[in-house]
This record gives sequence, C-alpha cells and structure tokens, in this order.
Amino acid sequence: NIIFAYMDKGSVFMKKVIGFLISFIMISSVLSATIAITASADDTIFDGGSGTEDFPYLISTAEQLNQIRNYPDSYFLQTDDIDMTSSYYSTVSTFGGGYDGGGHSITGLRNCLFNENIGTVCNLGLIKANIKNSVSKQDGNFKMTTFSAAVAITNKGTISGCYSVDGSVGADTNFSASDATAQSHAGGLVQNNYSSGIIENCYTRGTVYAYSSARATGVTNTFATANSYAGGIAANSSGTIKNCYSTADVNASAYRSGYMGSKTVYEGIICGSNTGTIENSYYTESLNCSSGTGYNSGNDPEKVTVDMIKSYAMIINKLNSVFDYTWSMDLFDEALALNEGYPILYSQSNTLMGLNTSHKTGNHKEKFDLTLSTSYDALYNVYYCVVGKDDGFNEYTSPIQITEKDTAVVVYIENKYNTDMRRTYKFDYHLADYPVSASVESGMYQKMMSVELTSDESSAEIYYTTDGSDPRQEGSTRYIGAIPVYKNTMISAVAKVNGEFGDPLNYEYRISPIITPSITAGSYDRPFNLSLTSSLKPYEIYYTTNGWGDPTKGDQGAVKYDGEFVIYQTALIRAAACYEGEWSEIQEFRYEFPQAVITASHPEGDYDDVIKNIDFSCNLDYLDLYVTVSGEWGEKTTPVDIYKTTNINVTARYKDNYVDSKSFTYTLPEVEITPNYPSGSYNNIVKIELDCNIPSYDLYYTTDGNDPAVNGILYNEPIELDDTTNLRVAAKYGDTAVAEESFDYTLNLEYVTANPPGGRYDGKIAVDLMSSNPFYDVYYTIDGSSPKTNGIKDDVLLEVKKYSDVFTAGLNNSVNLKYITNMWLQYDSYFKIMCWDKDTICPMFENGKVAVPDIK
Repeated sequence: NIIFAYMDKGSVFMKKVIGFLISFIMISSVLSATIAITASADDTIFDGGSGTEDFPYLISTAEQLNQIRNYPDSYFLQTDDIDMTSSYYSTVSTFGGGYDGGGHSITGLRNCLFNENIGTVCNLGLIKANIKNSVSKQDGNFKMTTFSAAVAITNKGTISGCYSVDGSVGADTNFSASDATAQSHAGGLVQNNYSSGIIENCYTRGTVYAYSSARATGVTNTFATANSYAGGIAANSSGTIKNCYSTADVNASAYRSGYMGSKTVYEGIICGSNTGTIENSYYTESLNCSSGTGYNSGNDPEKVTVDMIKSYAMIINKLNSVFDYTWSMDLFDEALALNEGYPILYSQSNTLMGLNTSHKTGNHKEKFDLTLSTSYDALYNVYYCVVGKDDGFNEYTSPIQITEKDTAVVVYIENKYNTDMRRTYKFDYHLADYPVSASVESGMYQKMMSVELTSDESSAEIYYTTDGSDPRQEGSTRYIGAIPVYKNTMISAVAKVNGEFGDPLNYEYRISPIITPSITAGSYDRPFNLSLTSSLKPYEIYYTTNGWGDPTKGDQGAVKYDGEFVIYQTALIRAAACYEGEWSEIQEFRYEFPQAVITASHPEGDYDDVIKNIDFSCNLDYLDLYVTVSGEWGEKTTPVDIYKTTNINVTARYKDNYVDSKSFTYTLPEVEITPNYPSGSYNNIVKIELDCNIPSYDLYYTTDGNDPAVNGILYNEPIELDDTTNLRVAAKYGDTAVAEESFDYTLNLEYVTANPPGGRYDGKIAVDLMSSNPFYDVYYTIDGSSPKTNGIKDDVLLEVKKYSDVFTAGLNNSVNLKYITNMWLQYDSYFKIMCWDKDTICPMFENGKVAVPDIK
C-alpha cells in the first residue's frame, strides 16, 4: 500500500515538476532510469527549452524575463535569481501558461508580473518589490480606479508557493471631477482573486497601502465617492486562500469632498474584502492594522503572536499537514537566516534542499563526467537536461557527460512527500581553449608545495595570478618557474598562443597543517594541561572549547593559542591554523570526563520540621562546591539548616571555572501559630497557651504593641491577660523571624470603686470599697502586694489620715491603695510607691516631688 501510494503521488509530481513538467509520463516512468521528452529547444532568446508544459523555456536574466509578454501562453522555468533593480519590466496582459520560479527570486520588481493570470505561478519569491499604481483605469469622466499587486492584478488561475518580502505595494488615487469617484485596490500578491482563483502556500512580509481621494468640483448637488481596499495577500477575494500567512503592515484610507456620496475602507492583513474561502491561514498584528480581514463573509484567518509564528509548533501543527513538507523553520543564526526567523517555503533554502556536484562551474581542462549527489538520496529525485543536447528532462541515474561548452539545468525535487517543493540549478561548463595544466591537482594538502604550469602548445606563454583574478588582465604574472604554495591559494592560469589568450583555468589549493594535541583525545578522570602544535611553524593556532564555536571567528568564542590550558571537564576542542589570513581546515579533539554528580545528605522533598545540618558532596573530589540559598545573598558555608520552604543551588567548580550545578527544593508547611483562646471577647481573666506546627521554632510575644520579633518575650509558660490586649506573636528560628500573628482579646471584667476617690485630703478619711457586683467580695492591700494573693477582705472601712499619720500607722515607707490616681506627694523623708498592677516601682527622691502616673 505504501508503494502504490508513493507511485500515485509520483504521477502527480510529473504533472507539476519544472513548471508542470513531464505531464504525460506514467507512474512507471517516475521510477525509470531516464525520462526523455521530445521537444525543440529555443536557445536564441532563452537559455533553452521549447515553452511547452513538458519542456518549459529556461530563463535566468532580466532580458529573458521581459520576453514573457511575447509568449503569454507558454511555460517557463526560472533557473537563477534575477535582479530587476535597474531594469524596466513590462506587465504581461493575460498570462495563460505556467511560470515556475524554481525556488529562485526576482529582486527589485517595479511593475506587477501579470495583469491577469489564468495559468499557474509557483515556487517564486519577490524581494524588495516596489510597486505603485500598477494599473489605472478611468471610466468616462467621473470615475478613476487604481489597481496594484505584485504577482497579478486579477487571478483566475493558481498561485502556489510564492512570497513577497521587504517590498511595498501601493495604490494611490487622487481624482477630481464635477462628480467624482476614486477607488484604490492594493494586494500584497493579488488585487482581485476571482472565484476560480486559488492562492495557496504563500506569504507576504512588507507594506501594502491603498489611498483614495475624491473631490467633486461641480457647483450644486455634487457627488463624491472614495473606496479603498488593501490586503496583505489579496485586496479582494471571492476565490480560495489557503495555507498562507502574512505579517504585512496594511493601511487603507479614503477621503471625499462633495455634497453627496460615501466612502468605504476595507483593510486586512490577509484580505481586504473576502466573500470566498479562507482556510488554514494566519496573520500577526501590524502597526497600522490589527485584523485579518476588513470585510469577511466566510471563514476568518487566525491571529497569532510573533513568537508563535516563529515557533516549531507553527510549522508542524498549523502550516504543514502530515507528510506535507511545504514549510520549514528559518535558521536562527542571523548570518544564515533568510526570513528573520519567520517560516519559509521548503524550496527557498539551499541548506534544506542541497545538491552536491563533482565539478565547479567554469572552465575545465578536458571533458569529464559530472556527478550529482544529495544529502538524502532516498528522499529526493534529481532531473536534468543539457541545453542544446537534450530535448527534455531526464531522471538522473548516472554521471552526465560534459564534452564542450555545456549548460546543465538540474531540478532537485522531493518526490516522496511533496512534489511541489523543488529547486532548479544551472551549471555552466566550458572546455578551455589552450588549457594550462598544473603539476599538482586542486585539493587539500598538509604541507607546502611547488606548483609547475605547462601547456601542450610549444609556443605558449603562460600567465597566472594567485588571488583568483583573471590572468588575462594587466598585472598578471608571466610564468617562469615553479610557484611556491604555502597557504590557501587560487592559481588562475592562461596560455597565450600567437597573441591570442585561451581560457583561464583555476587550481585551488587548501593548505591545512596538522594540529597535534599533547594529550590524545579520549576519556580521563583527572584534570590536565593541554598544549597544541602545528605541523607548519608559520601558522598560528586558534581554538574554541565550547563545542560549537568556529575557531576562525572571534565572536564564537575563538581564542588564540599562546600556551597550554587546562582541561577539567568533557570538552570538544575545535582548532584551526591561520597564516596571513588564510585558514586551515577545522580539526576536533574530544575529551571525556565523568559526569559530576552532586548529592545532598538529606533528600529534597516535604518535611514537617526544620531540617538541620544539610551537607552536600560531589563524586569528583577535584571539584569545589558552592552553595546558595534562594532569597539570601552570597554563598553559604555548609552544613546549612533549612527552616522554611527553600531552593538550594549547588555549583561545582574547578578553580572558579563552572562545571555543573544542581538544585534541591525542600518544602516545609506554612507556619501556623495557634492560641488556646482565639481572638474575641471574654468575661474573665484568660491564660493564653501558644502552639506552633513547626516544633523547632521559638515563639516571642508582646502585649504592648511592640514588634515581637525585636522586643518580644520568649514564650515558655501561659500568658495571663486581665485586661483588653493586642497579643502579637512571632515565630523565630534563631535570630530569623519566619512568621508573625496577631490576636485581639477584649476582657469584660468586674470592677471596684473607692469612695471617696483617690486624691489628696487634709484630714482623716474613711474609704469605702465597692464591687460592681454585690455578690463579690473585695480584697485589698496597702503594702503594694497583690490583692489576689495577699489581700485583706474588705469588711471594715480603711481610715487614711495625713501622710504622717499613715506612716505612724505602721505603713513604713510605702503605700499602695487601689485606684489612687495622678497625685503629687509632698514628703519629708525617703520612700517609694509600689504599683501592683504594673509590676513597676516609681522611685521617690528626697526633698522633691514626683508625679505618679495612673497608679491603681
């Protein structure tokens, strides 16, 4: 079943290859050794071909591109990139043939390729096109319309595998009349995609704009209408747009000046106005436009982010279906990237569809067999023709004979998955007149050498250059003896016979000295010092140790070798030798070391309490370990205690050189501080007992509003509260506060009053102590001690006389009555006042006064 499915797809490929090449060949022909197609070749205007679907005209120049208009129903295959920056292009009126770009591009196009396409355009890229007002049309005296697009103003056929990047497509209509209608339509690829039109596997990245201005110049009842349509793929579409994307910056605007009329503006990054079908198509928001379509009566394209459109998921999950290798990711290396990281068509990149040849293009000494090879022979097929000799394309199965001035056109095609993705190559070969032979063939050598030049013509004078320039030019050197070659050198040599130059031949020599390490590549278990030497002394050595960097490029980590260096972990050393700017081949030496394994004395995971004395070790004793704890500055000495959820990073280093690292995560529960009495109101004295879910924490508390982590009392026994209190509690491990809780208690206790109230009296007084609850007994003390333990039951009145009387009553040097508040005391001797409820002592000084604050 797999074989037959492949053969069926192969037959479809025959219809499409090389601009719908080889359409009539049966399935068996796909697998045959040679495909011969009879057709006459026209090599007077084009490079070859006969303009048929089987054998299209081969074009590679701006002049040939301009000839398409004279063959509008023929088939064409582009074999090289074409630059139209300095050339004028005349738009083809109606194109009904097939144009296959062969994976190549046209740069700097300033006019639309086709006014109307009813044929097929595929595998073509347009780069930096600058197209404005491609077609302008005036209907009578009152209407002006401007159309602009890169590929076709009107598409009734198929446009597949095409793209436009870094270009600008614009339509600008500024029209004045007594009654004026101005219209502008601009599309990145197509202005109007008709109901029969298909646009598939295409993309645009650039600018598309449509501006229209209608000014009515009549006197009364003037009429002015302005319409603008702009789309990144198409301005208008009633046909099919599928498997496309656009990141174009699209902008449409309209202006009208008149008594009556209207204006319409439709702009969309995929399509300005769509009444057809949009399938599997995507766009990113641009500076001037945020929608995929301006008007849409069908399916909507999908909006994606820039990161998404540049991702691998975009290729495999969205743009490419199963076994449909149409799209590929762009390379991330800026030097190699073709599309700034955005998806590219598979046929765009030589790195994806590579073809290797046994001989470079140019002059050759004698006839030879040209061999072609691919990176994945099992996946790709190669077809070729020798212009002027073959009447069609042949499947490549054996070397191609090059016998004179020959041009070989090669089509490289993926035949198993997507036959539409193909790329063409053109190779020009010429057997030189009066060839010059070199005593040493081109190639790579590890030593310096001398090259001798000879000619079969006895009267020949030989001239040469060593920089690859043309030896027929003034300044070349006449050969008189062997040429020393001590670095990479291109010798270009030519014979001059009877005053006539022959054809120059190039001999390329790469001198690549052998770089020898002091220690052979292999596996080692201890660090060592490595030195490098070159087999050719004048050459300097450069190397990288990162495993990927090019030692010939300083921005990729290349270091000039100036002495031995240490190897302490698995490393790939890449080295190259350089002399006078010429580089040797890159050589590699790999050294394997055991993998560093970092372990912890306590496995990472969940714990119920503080983890104490965690230590770390490494299986390689020559590495030092450095420990950092998340949320803490600096490196920590081991062992360490983990008192909260923590991530620990352990780095292994060799003499401050990073080798490896490992992270360990330890998880402790969220801290819970729990009192036996929750916050609330109580009618009695409460004793607060505290508990914490992490046993190793210490609890500190305050009842006066201070920070318990700084001023707290260590909790080690119940806390008795006899008044309304805010209890703040901190959980600490050592000196580090881990958590804090706050609890509010409101106490509604019974109270005692004194009659008369506390104050200063001149004579003897009787004090009556009364409880707010008549069923309670009142206890008191007058010596400062606590009435809770030492109180006298209040069953008689307490008599208080003048201070001298009090002292003579045996109260000695202290007095303390409940609820004596804010008074000044005058005394003649030293004594003190005890404040029982505050557990404080207020000292009194001789012959002075003291304010006693709120003494109860």
